[in-house]
Amino acid sequence: MSCRNRVEQTVVGAVIFGAVLMAAPLGAQGLTGDDGARPVSLREAIELAARNSPAAVSARGLDRNASAARRQALGSYVPNVNLSAGTGRTQGTTINNFNGQLTSLSGNPWSYNNGLALNVELFDGGRRWSEIRRIQSTADVADVSAVSARFDASLQVKQQFYAALAARESAAAAKAQLDAWLARERAADVYVVIAKEERRPEALALVQRLRDAGQRTDFPLTAAKIGKQFQTAEQLGARIAVLVGDEWPQVKVKTLATREEQLIAADAVLACLQPST
Repeated sequence: MSCRNRVEQTVVGAVIFGAVLMAAPLGAQGLTGDDGARPVSLREAIELAARNSPAAVSARGLDRNASAARRQALGSYVPNVNLSAGTGRTQGTTINNFNGQLTSLSGNPWSYNNGLALNVELFDGGRRWSEIRRIQSTADVADVSAVSARFDASLQVKQQFYAALAARESAAAAKAQLDAWLARERAADVYVVIAKEERRPEALALVQRLRDAGQRTDFPLTAAKIGKQFQTAEQLGARIAVLVGDEWPQVKVKTLATREEQLIAADAVLACLQPST
C-alpha cells in the first residue's frame, strides 16, 4: 500500500465521518428530548398541522364569517314583527275648568295599551338576492381556502416527515460506511510482538520500516504478555506476527493462519513478506 493510497483512504474516511455528522441532527429529530417532544405518526402530524397552521386557522375564520353573513342575508327575507304592551295609573286631584275648584279624580285610575306591528319588504330591486349570491361566493372562496390550507399543511408535513426518514436512513448508511472504513483501517497485515521490552526501540524501528513499505503494521503500545499480544493480532485480522525478543537481530515470523513460523534476520522481514502482499 503506497503513501498515496493511505492518504486517499484517510480522505474517504473523513468524508464519511462528515456525512455522519451532518445527517445525525436530522436523524435525531424523531427522538424524544428534554423539551417534552414525543414521536407522532404521519396521520397525527397531518391532523395537528391542519388544525394549528396559521393558514388553516385563517381559512376556518373566513368560513365562519361567511356562514354568519349568509344567515344574516337569509334573515332579511323574514318579516319583522313588533309587539308592544303598556299600562298606567293616574290618581290625585284636578282643576275644574268651569269653576276653577280642585276636584278629586273619579273612575278607574288604570289605563292599558298594546300594539302589534308586522313589517314585510315586498320589493327591493333584487338587492337581497344579490347580497345572498355575493355571500355564497365568499363562502365558496372560504371553503376553497380551507381545503387548500389543509392540502398545503399535509404536503409540508409529508415532505418533512419523509425528509426526516431519509436523513435517518442516510445517517445509518453513513455510519455503516464509517464503521466499515474504521474496521479496515484498524485491520493489520502484520503485528509486531514485543517479547522483550528492552527491544522496544528495535521493534519500533522495524514497525516504521514495514509501514514505509506499505504494510499495515500494528504493535502493543504498552508492555503486555506475549499471549495477549498474539490474541490482539488475531483480533486485528493480521496475517503475520513478527516476534522481537532475545533472538535479535533475528526475529520469528509466524503465519497466524497455519501457525508456521521461521527465524530470519530482521532486515529480511520485508523481503519475506513481499511475495504475500
